[in-house]
Amino acid sequence: MKKLALAAIAIAAVLSGCVGGTTKIRYTEMPDVTGSPSTAGLAVVDCELGQPDYKPGPLDSYNATRCRIVKEGAEDQPLTVEHRYGVFVFQDVEPGRYAITRIEWTATFWIQDERDAAERTAADQTQDEVPHDCQFVYTFKAWETPQLTFEVESGEVTYAGVITINEPATFELSHTERPRTNITRENYGEGVSINSLASYEKRALEELYRQNTDSEWGDVIQRRLNQLEE
Repeated sequence: MKKLALAAIAIAAVLSGCVGGTTKIRYTEMPDVTGSPSTAGLAVVDCELGQPDYKPGPLDSYNATRCRIVKEGAEDQPLTVEHRYGVFVFQDVEPGRYAITRIEWTATFWIQDERDAAERTAADQTQDEVPHDCQFVYTFKAWETPQLTFEVESGEVTYAGVITINEPATFELSHTERPRTNITRENYGEGVSINSLASYEKRALEELYRQNTDSEWGDVIQRRLNQLEE
């Protein structure tokens, strides 16, 4: 089996999401929000996997797909949300202090095949780019990474912010089968940051508002959008 070692590359879960020179900000498939603003809050966690050196195929999702949070005092009852495009809306959330404890991605990268034509034909691989399937799992110890904590209040929408994870990783590309890489980082604390950027919060909440204009939460989301305009 001939393998081509790829150089070390940085994995960044950045909302700006520059991948192959394109912007990957997509707020779609927002949920119909449930729960009552009188007793619960909303929490929005925003993140995206950026891989500047390689471009994905046009139909491949390479964004965060699952996020888990826990409430202080109820760590054995985590809340998990799945979303294809990395915008996680936690609904009917009890007021309190919360921590982000796990983020997962599934990703397909189309990586340039650097072999010459003769080698590609011999290996029954004639594409210029090779699909590489990846799964990334990052866990965080609750309360040990302060920037991954946030407060939820009844009748309010809390935008936890934009998560960024920076870490070098090295992959090996196999040409005899579709390559797959699984990366798990337990209790990963270094290189993690989260920023609340008003422009990104506005884009996420605008899409959430469009989906929930006529619900009880419509006025709550609109109020927050008005605050962002001030």
